[in-house]
Amino acid sequence: MKYIDNPVIEETSVAKILMNKFPAVFSNKLGKLNKFKVQLQLKPDAKPIFFKPRPVPFALKPKVDEALDKLIETGILKSVNYSDYATPITPVLKSDGTVRVCGDYSVTLNKVLHIDNKRG
Repeated sequence: MKYIDNPVIEETSVAKILMNKFPAVFSNKLGKLNKFKVQLQLKPDAKPIFFKPRPVPFALKPKVDEALDKLIETGILKSVNYSDYATPITPVLKSDGTVRVCGDYSVTLNKVLHIDNKRG
């Protein structure tokens, strides 16, 4: 039977092993799902929902613009001139002073998604 003399050191060693074994999980970059393709099924009677933007606090506007520009530069978002669909965003101020842009799909996409409860 082995006793742990110093649990902090033991936890640090395990953390380092895991970080070395799975670097993508511990990366600061946005992850990518590449094992399978995701398809969202809309309800048969779904109609496009265009929800006007919510006002962004004046103090956060430059940070929101910067965050959106970064999402476009990295290919996560695509700039378009016109769309039948639009969802409002909620900017969240992070502890490092940057902003996380979150789409509020509860007022748009979630209402027209077909949820297959048979899938696990």
